Amino acid sequence: MKYLFLMLSVLFISGCQSFNQYAYNPQDKTLDFALNQQSVLKQPLSSYSYRQTYDRCTSNSYVIKDKEYFVEHIALNSNCDWNGSPLGYFEYNYKSKLKSKSMKRLHKTSVKNYTFLTYEINQNSILNLIHIYTNYSNTFIIDYKGELFYNLLSQMKQKYSNDYSDRTRFRSDYEQSLVQMNLFYHYFQKEIEEVLEK
Repeated sequence: MKYLFLMLSVLFISGCQSFNQYAYNPQDKTLDFALNQQSVLKQPLSSYSYRQTYDRCTSNSYVIKDKEYFVEHIALNSNCDWNGSPLGYFEYNYKSKLKSKSMKRLHKTSVKNYTFLTYEINQNSILNLIHIYTNYSNTFIIDYKGELFYNLLSQMKQKYSNDYSDRTRFRSDYEQSLVQMNLFYHYFQKEIEEVLEK
């Protein structure tokens, strides 16, 4: 009976484990995206800056700023939770920090743990955002050129056509971090457990 329980436990744990959807590789200077268990897309970074971000609720959170990308990776500790939608917080923060007149969502596609979004900024230019999420992490990638967005999405969803490739691309100098702004806006916090004492 003990042997049966042990075997079932091992099968359950190994079945629940998943591979990383995304990783920053500092040795190769790449952003690595797991397309499936055997295939990884490596996106090279050119001249970029890397900045670790800290909060009592986070571990291994950072911001990468490249001429083509802005990346924020937020890994929450297991005893912390978001107070709302991480994607909603990022969209609102991006729009408010840029002081843009409008930011209209034109397209949204979800594949596995990836959400691909296309926005029209100020009614004249296009911006792409990739949101990757797991139980305890959220990664936001602003793709100014749209090439990574298109490459990832077309490999995951083969019938995708880029309807906005001929439009002007939006560029910004965005570098705000939700982790650093959490102190003021309380995007996430530690779970509160009530302990009843007798």
